[in-house]
Amino acid sequence: MTAAVKPIQYLTLKGNLALNDAQFANGTRDLSWDRGTGPGAAPVCDNIVCYENGYIGGKQTPYSSKVQANLGAEWRAYLPFAASTEYYYRADGAYQSKQYNEDINLSWIPGRTIVNAFVGLVGKQWELQLWSRNLFNKEYVASTIVYEPNMQYDAYLGDRQTLGVTGKYKF
Repeated sequence: MTAAVKPIQYLTLKGNLALNDAQFANGTRDLSWDRGTGPGAAPVCDNIVCYENGYIGGKQTPYSSKVQANLGAEWRAYLPFAASTEYYYRADGAYQSKQYNEDINLSWIPGRTIVNAFVGLVGKQWELQLWSRNLFNKEYVASTIVYEPNMQYDAYLGDRQTLGVTGKYKF
C-alpha cells in the first residue's frame, strides 16, 4: 500500500507499507537438515529446536520481513529573496521487521528503523544537496550468510552514519 498527500502548501508526506507472511507450505522438508536415521547418520536436529526429518512446514521463509514500511516528509518552497531557487528539507524513515536466516527459523536479524535526512537548493540548471544516511548512527546487522550444516554465521553490519554533499549541473 502506497500513499502520498500534500496536507498544506509546501509539505508533502509519502509512505508505503508492505505486509508479507511468506511461509513454507505444510509438508515441506529441507533435506540439508535431514540426515536420516540409518547407521552412521548423525542428526543435525534434536526434535526440540528443529525436526530431525528436516520438516519446515509453516516456518517463515528466510530473508523476508513480515512488515516493511517507509515514511517521508518534504518541505519544498522558493527562497523569498531568489524566486527562481527552491529549497527543501526532507527526512525519510525505513522500518523492516526481523528476518530469519535459515529455513528452520533458528536465528534472525533483528528489526530496524533507519532515518535519512536531506537539505537542498535547486536552481534552473543546478542542484546542491547536503545529506545524511543513517542519521542517528544506528548499529545494525544488514545481512548474514549461514553455512550449513555446522551453523556458522557471518554477519555483516550496515553502514553507520554517512554524511555527504551532492552537486548536479544540467548542460
